[in-house]
Amino acid sequence: AWRGALALARSRRPRARPAATVSATGPRDGAPDLHPTTMKALTAAARAYGLLRANGEDRVAGELRTAARRVRANEAQGLLALAAVLRGLREVSLQDSDAEERYRRLVDELKGAVKDRSEQLELLHFG
Repeated sequence: AWRGALALARSRRPRARPAATVSATGPRDGAPDLHPTTMKALTAAARAYGLLRANGEDRVAGELRTAARRVRANEAQGLLALAAVLRGLREVSLQDSDAEERYRRLVDELKGAVKDRSEQLELLHFG
């Protein structure tokens, strides 16, 4: 009886599909290949987004997420949107001092990557 129950449980468990696994280096969901500096900016944005959400800053986190999504659709317009959101990110202060320190590092990393890529594309001139 147990063998039958185990066989039934195994048959109902979803199987891993080889097509569902995506390599870490390939583009996801048909997204265009992005410049490594742009990917660095998106990574910093994703980490900052998680930290903001964890600390109750949902409005700013949503703005950051929206700008990061625009990068995937149109890199130049997305970078300009990230640059605009960066101004608001500088005004956010987190209660936890450790989280605040990580957040500041992420914002600096994001600013640097957006600045570098924007200059490469001749979008913005930082002074």
